[in-house]
Amino acid sequence: MPGSTSSNINTAKRTRRSNKQNRHRRELSHVIRYPSLNNIAYYAKYFFFKTAFGRIVLLFTMFAGFNIYFFSQVYWPKISVWLQNSTSTSTSIDTTSFESPTENEF
Repeated sequence: MPGSTSSNINTAKRTRRSNKQNRHRRELSHVIRYPSLNNIAYYAKYFFFKTAFGRIVLLFTMFAGFNIYFFSQVYWPKISVWLQNSTSTSTSIDTTSFESPTENEF
């Protein structure tokens, strides 16, 4: 057998051995058994971008994150101002209030 053929067979065996180590990186049981940052990142990338359920989870997570941000930055300041104005007993007109200034306060 020529030397180049033998070398190619050995290379194929070495490649197969190295692939065998990484074969189960996509399985959750492997990540739980070997919880390295590399394995967790590899599984997360596979889960969120390759599986249908992972894509749905990623979509809903992004949607929920946007809603939480929008609520905390836009709605909550308006609600807190409205609550402060509705519970205050002062007779001064507040320009940030949602009530019209022509209404009478009783």
